[in-house]
Amino acid sequence: MASESFHRQALDPGRLPPRKTLEAPVEQGALLSGMAKGQHLTVRTRGCDTWLLFYGLEGRGFFRSPSDEVVYAPTGSVSLYAPHTAQEYGPLVGEHWKIHWSHFIARQNWLSWLKLLPPTAIPGLSQIMVEHAPTHAHLVRTFGELHRCARLGGIWWTEYAMNALERILLHVCQNLKTEEGHPTDPRIRAAMEWIAARPNRTTSVGELARRAHLSSSRFAHLFREQTGRTVSQVIRRTRLEESARMLETGSSTVADVAGALGFASPFHFSRQFKSQFGLSPTEHRARARGAMPAP
Repeated sequence: MASESFHRQALDPGRLPPRKTLEAPVEQGALLSGMAKGQHLTVRTRGCDTWLLFYGLEGRGFFRSPSDEVVYAPTGSVSLYAPHTAQEYGPLVGEHWKIHWSHFIARQNWLSWLKLLPPTAIPGLSQIMVEHAPTHAHLVRTFGELHRCARLGGIWWTEYAMNALERILLHVCQNLKTEEGHPTDPRIRAAMEWIAARPNRTTSVGELARRAHLSSSRFAHLFREQTGRTVSQVIRRTRLEESARMLETGSSTVADVAGALGFASPFHFSRQFKSQFGLSPTEHRARARGAMPAP
């Protein structure tokens, strides 16, 4: 997923429809969502009280400001209007623009995420392109979940819908940049997810590199550049965090936990655990179960 200059791509102005003067109604409700396809042209000169999210599935659309700035929305684009932003959007002439959309009132903890989306030439409109096929598939599934839950309504289904929307926003925003400020490479993100899902597996740099279709040296360099850590450091941290959960919630002995997660010996495990968390595995379990006071 990366920010592109696609919103400034040259296009025949004749593909833009004439301005529409009839105002669309202002959408009401804390959460509305759906899928649209066709020649829908919408104008709201005062915007609305909610955020408005789009995800392009087919065809190409456009956004136009009152001052005639134009931003294009191809397939795979995520676009977001802030509240009270003048809105004019629709498909290009001759195209059927198929989109997922959602009007929503952002929860307080979402606001810092939404600010991360790259701004466009239209004030109040942000946009980014999804280029990674697994990310696209994930977003399509989660939008489907959002629509189903929103249609069911009621307090619990609405919460499920808000949860789906939150996962959409997290998936888009968390992958904009790494902590080191580089654009996130989807191959490294996939490797991180692979490691996190298999804490008990011995995973080599070579295996991850093959999955990413890179040489081992190139993969190792890119991984370190993107995450700030080596593959072995990430695997070690993942195993230790999983061991902490096992000690907190299970009845396995320290030796059993060490063996299950592939540590060379209980002594080696205990030494690494204490180096990471400042407590031995036995002390960690005792504290988690209230048998040892916190400092």
